[in-house]
Amino acid sequence: MKILILEDDELRKELFRSKLSTHELYITDNVEEFKKLLMGSKFDVLFLDHDLDGESYVPIDSTNTGSEAARWLDQNREYIPDIIFLHTLNVVGQLNMKWLLPKAISAPYAWLRTKEDIESLIKQAQNRNGALS
Repeated sequence: MKILILEDDELRKELFRSKLSTHELYITDNVEEFKKLLMGSKFDVLFLDHDLDGESYVPIDSTNTGSEAARWLDQNREYIPDIIFLHTLNVVGQLNMKWLLPKAISAPYAWLRTKEDIESLIKQAQNRNGALS
């Protein structure tokens, strides 16, 4: 599976790399790069953090946030894959992204403790969406 992750925390990036090592994985902490990656290739799964640039509880109208990425996806729906996870712990940011991307699944990073947790969430989303059979 081809997976794109929007995340800035180095520890989380490394954990995603180790937990999803059997997949084709792309990780960026920059919304502009995120957009370019989506425009250049089709992805099966997205994981979106909200607060980037090493900050916490960033307002939803700030640039370089998961909300900015969600607004762009809402306006460029051809790049939306079947499965999107919102793994941010910023509740306001998560609600805003969910409003823009109603089919996205809220899965706070704290839920993604093991490789099995992540694989199980992806499998459940596939079954729910009938995606990626």
